[in-house]
Amino acid sequence: MKRYKTIIAWIIIIVILAPFSMFFFHDISYNVAASIIKKNSMAYRENELYLKEFGKSQDPSIIVINNNFSMYSLNDSRACIEYNNYIKNHFNGSVDDIYTVESEILYSYSKRILNYGNEICSLVIGINKNYTSISSNVSRAVNDLLNGNVNASIFYIKNITKRIKFTEINISLAIDTIKDLLTNKNIKNENITDLISYIITALELSKFQNNISIKNVTAFINDAVKYGNNKYSARIITENFIVNSTENYSNPLFKVNDRSYKEYIKCLLDNENVSYVVSSKYGIMYNYPFIMYPVIPSNYYMERFTGNNTSLIIINVKNANSKTINEISKDTSRYIKNYYLSGNIVADYQIGNETIHGAEISLFIGIVLAIIISIIFFGSVKAGILPVTVFGISAITASGIDGILYKYIFKSTISFITPTLLLVLILGISSDYTVYFIYRYRENISDDPVLYAKKYAGRAIMISGLTIFISYIVLWLSGIPLFSDDGLANAIGALSTLLVINTFLVSFIKNFHGKIFNKKAKNYRVSKRVSNFAIKHKKAVIAVFIVVTMASGYFYYTTPTGMGIFSLIPDSSAFKAVHDVNDHFQYDVFYPTCVIIKLRSPIIENNGYNLSEYNYIKNVEGKLYNKRYVSAIFGVGYTFGKPVNETQISDYYYKENMDYIGKNSSYVLVKIYMKNLPWSKKSIDYDKSIGKYINGSYYIGGLGEYLENSYTFTESSFYNIIPMLIIVIYIILFILLYSALTPLRLIIIVISSIVSSLSITYYIFKYLMNLPVIIFLPIFVSITLLAVGLDYDIFMVTRVIENIDKKIDQDNAIKAAISDNGSVIMVLGLLLFTTFISLYLSGIAMIEEIGLGISLGVLIDTFVAWFFFVPAIMSLMNRYNWWPSKRT
Repeated sequence: MKRYKTIIAWIIIIVILAPFSMFFFHDISYNVAASIIKKNSMAYRENELYLKEFGKSQDPSIIVINNNFSMYSLNDSRACIEYNNYIKNHFNGSVDDIYTVESEILYSYSKRILNYGNEICSLVIGINKNYTSISSNVSRAVNDLLNGNVNASIFYIKNITKRIKFTEINISLAIDTIKDLLTNKNIKNENITDLISYIITALELSKFQNNISIKNVTAFINDAVKYGNNKYSARIITENFIVNSTENYSNPLFKVNDRSYKEYIKCLLDNENVSYVVSSKYGIMYNYPFIMYPVIPSNYYMERFTGNNTSLIIINVKNANSKTINEISKDTSRYIKNYYLSGNIVADYQIGNETIHGAEISLFIGIVLAIIISIIFFGSVKAGILPVTVFGISAITASGIDGILYKYIFKSTISFITPTLLLVLILGISSDYTVYFIYRYRENISDDPVLYAKKYAGRAIMISGLTIFISYIVLWLSGIPLFSDDGLANAIGALSTLLVINTFLVSFIKNFHGKIFNKKAKNYRVSKRVSNFAIKHKKAVIAVFIVVTMASGYFYYTTPTGMGIFSLIPDSSAFKAVHDVNDHFQYDVFYPTCVIIKLRSPIIENNGYNLSEYNYIKNVEGKLYNKRYVSAIFGVGYTFGKPVNETQISDYYYKENMDYIGKNSSYVLVKIYMKNLPWSKKSIDYDKSIGKYINGSYYIGGLGEYLENSYTFTESSFYNIIPMLIIVIYIILFILLYSALTPLRLIIIVISSIVSSLSITYYIFKYLMNLPVIIFLPIFVSITLLAVGLDYDIFMVTRVIENIDKKIDQDNAIKAAISDNGSVIMVLGLLLFTTFISLYLSGIAMIEEIGLGISLGVLIDTFVAWFFFVPAIMSLMNRYNWWPSKRT
């Protein structure tokens, strides 16, 4: 058993860590917008403050985009109503759309009309029965007012209200109305009916509508006096009065539809049942198209929920998950024929599916190719499977450790790209290290091959693994959005692979070498001819190297990058919907720019507005309303998308404004809806200009600001991280190789491969595929290639050192190293290339960019730099390769 104790130990480790690896693959954030927020940035602080002060998420749950909506279609109205009812009942969720808004408005308006109609009916009968007494009291009130006896006038007005059974009166308004009447030359004092009309307007009718015409009130009083002696007649008078008084009526939330209003009032007063008239199967909403509803939402609602033949249905379901989304997607088709699902939770789910599918394809192809290449190279099926075995153990170990770290220590999720990039990296380096170790092991099969392989291959692998570990630790510490957690995961992956190679693989070969190797691997001598050519024409080769590097560097430097991340994720319905809705609504519905402004003093004081701060905010909102870029602005001064004077503020405005005032009323929110999508240059340029209109503290959020903050930080990080990483790698290589110039040459060669691969990738994506190049591409490719791209050069250098230690001269040591390592380096390069190029088949353009950039770098480094540039430069440097050591 002692022979197998290392293998048994690894089996135990895998069993222990496997459950924790599930945390790593389950606790993933697919929210692209949230993933790109840089901590401690302005956008991050705005998001935190938004949740604290305004107490709600900025993102609705699930959005259904109905792409074949018509306000003229009864069938569409019925389908939407039935769909809303189904969602509420089946998922116990809430629905916000133009029909739920309509239902709330029509229901509350109908209740008010019905109550008001009953009061008016009573008023009609009261006027009819008490006309003589009322006339007498009005005459006395008028005479007392004429004589200056206000108190007596109030007494008579109160007496009128008792007889007519008013529930509320406004004495001051009544008196003012009578005074106004006395200055009206067209009305005689003895015209008691007109006097009564004005008093009733002041006392009762004005509660419902402030601008009732004199003509309507006078006609109402005359009808009441002549015909209002029974309930039936009173109801008819009431219907006529309400219709005449409220036609063309509107407020910020709704307006009266004259085409169906009269019939609606009659139906409502006849039935005296709001639910039956409004929402029953025989009611208005179910039996008329939207365009014929008697009271309809104002443009404030219409523009939020409807566009050109398109409507939005916002569904909020607690704890919605993939099952919820699948059910809603399937069931929606029963009611709505042409639709998309959107919203963050849907986008997360769809990106998750695409990412998992892409990872499965990439890994499957990578694993199959790794096995095929290894089998061909070693001439043994069993040996060919060893790299994948090492990969499996390393992957479980790394993901298990990562799962523990993120679940229990960091208590956070990881970016959706991290698992894919981690597994592909581990597959690449575990295949490379395993093949290289086995290759060196079989070189000395007659002596102690394990000790030989550990001494020479182990040294090279250790140097390579440390550079990978340090490179990705630097990426993690940088805090770059979307990619920093991949830095830690990859660093742990590199360490896990090193540990597995130096323990499990060594033990496995010791115990089973006779059963897994059939014959010695082939060594293809083409590499010797190439190295001879490179050394013979070293000056010309170096000149080509310089020209290619400079040309690639120029193209790389002059090609712009950006944050077009949403153009590089799968074209799922959620993101297709964003573009379609923007086209139909002519503005960005989903991702408004949010600005939180901190005022010098609270905007609410003594149950009213601080007018100084109110006018300041309204002035800022007016300046921000740049119609070239902005479709609409909503805030305290632009409550319903239009400027509001303090004299206009009513309960409607005050209630709506509470959404834009924080719990601490020194904070106010301004929402800006752009005409263009948030990642467009116009929108981002506008966001940059916001600060110049605000005096004092402010925080800008929204997707456009997230992207801009992330781009700025990543760009500045690139110019800080890469030099620092180069210095760290140089120091490590100097210590391990004890050479001042060889580490520098190693790094320069890799940088050349990096700029060459990036230039080709830029050209393919930007100019051939017309896709944006994201800012994350150069930094991730540079860090990865600075790590893994050094592998083969390190293998080469360590082999040259071995040969020099055997007293072989410089050029022959280089030739022998290339000749001996040529075949294995080609295989390793192919393994790593096929591993990373498999990312190009993931179906996610952002990962495809990264995969192509890294794989091209590996290809250039393996088949161009390693075979041509490395031997030429090393031959030219001669003994300076090892300065200041005495190695010659």
